[in-house]
Amino acid sequence: MNKRVCLTVLLFIVTSMAFSQKELTGQVVDAVTNQPLQGATVSALHSKTNGITNQNGTFSLPEKTDSIEITSVGYRTLKLAVNEEKLLILLSPTFGNLDEIIVSGNREAQKRTDVPVAIDVISKTQINDTKATRLDMLVNKVPGVYMVDLGNEQHSMAIRQPLGYNNLYLYLEDGIPIRTVGDFNHNALVEINQASLQRIEVIKGPASSLYGSEAVGGAMNFITQSPSPFFSGKIQAEAGTRGYKRTDFNVSNTYKKLGIYVGGYYADQDQNVERHNDFNKAAFTLRADYAFNDKSKLVTVADYINYKTDQTGGLDSAHFYDKSYNSLYRFTYRQVNSFRLRSTFSKKWNESNNTNFTAFYRNSSIGQNPFYYIQNAASDPTKATGQINDDAFHSYGTIIQHSKKISSINTNWITGISADYSPATYVANFINIDRDQNG
Repeated sequence: MNKRVCLTVLLFIVTSMAFSQKELTGQVVDAVTNQPLQGATVSALHSKTNGITNQNGTFSLPEKTDSIEITSVGYRTLKLAVNEEKLLILLSPTFGNLDEIIVSGNREAQKRTDVPVAIDVISKTQINDTKATRLDMLVNKVPGVYMVDLGNEQHSMAIRQPLGYNNLYLYLEDGIPIRTVGDFNHNALVEINQASLQRIEVIKGPASSLYGSEAVGGAMNFITQSPSPFFSGKIQAEAGTRGYKRTDFNVSNTYKKLGIYVGGYYADQDQNVERHNDFNKAAFTLRADYAFNDKSKLVTVADYINYKTDQTGGLDSAHFYDKSYNSLYRFTYRQVNSFRLRSTFSKKWNESNNTNFTAFYRNSSIGQNPFYYIQNAASDPTKATGQINDDAFHSYGTIIQHSKKISSINTNWITGISADYSPATYVANFINIDRDQNG
């Protein structure tokens, strides 16, 4: 009997010790972007035990505790009671996050303070707070940037330059140009899915030449939303008094090693036929992140854009001062179809060496019956000429990049190579137009 009692007591003590020493694990996530936070410190309040989150935002403490404190530069300190063995912690950013992660410096994730390039960032917090229906409402928050609204998401850009339509700016998505070299269009940002953005990074001035001659005036990098480590979703709809309607949606989740994000929007504008100002746009983004382990990851992103707008045409001075904004033409239009697919495999060999391999495919066409090509016939007021054209390309490309940290001289050495095969076509059909003298 005494032996049984002793064994029971011994078993109870061993079980209690094992339970008391069981580690505490969890994940720290940005409360705005739903993205894992690396480098956050998790400390037990009543002991000197602490841990640091890794690149996946996860941490572990060697023993259980009843309360912890989480701190990270650029985020509000959080104290909370522990009532489970595995935690999901949401950390709210402060107003100015100077230690945020950016990718535009060298196509790799870096802390903003470590990048020797002046980069302005429009964060997810700003995007959510602005509730913008057009990209210019966001990028015009950056000093020195003026994106001109030409109507129905059409635009021109000025970054520390006079307003114009010149080939001075490069537009990228996750570090990859959205259009091929030598095929610039000042309306290229209609090919961006605004609803799927996690942030926007803007490089102004000489540093943008890192991306080549096409970025001599500046570069804009649109970063797509990463999958959330837990289920999240949103759908919203809006409508205006001028015939504008829009629906946004997104859904995201992570199951074991695979994270999925789906998001997009559909916008439609229906106005009086005399304004000739209707447009519609469907934008869709699918992103899949697969983590083979803590050091290897595959990220694949697909974008599809379908856009069509009426072109209202220009106004002469008489119509402008009379505030008569009806369109002089009722048949001009611009139509865009764009599909982009890219896949990036990242391998972290050790603390000093990292390799990225990216393969991408792009297919884009801009077709239009532009008002600015319409010319009246001098001999007959009922006749005119015009042009229907289509500018298209499809491209295949790869980018291989390896970075190595040389700690002895505090240097990061980056080596890479890129290849891009992008056949393009431009077709123009000249047309004759019969004018209606009655308007």
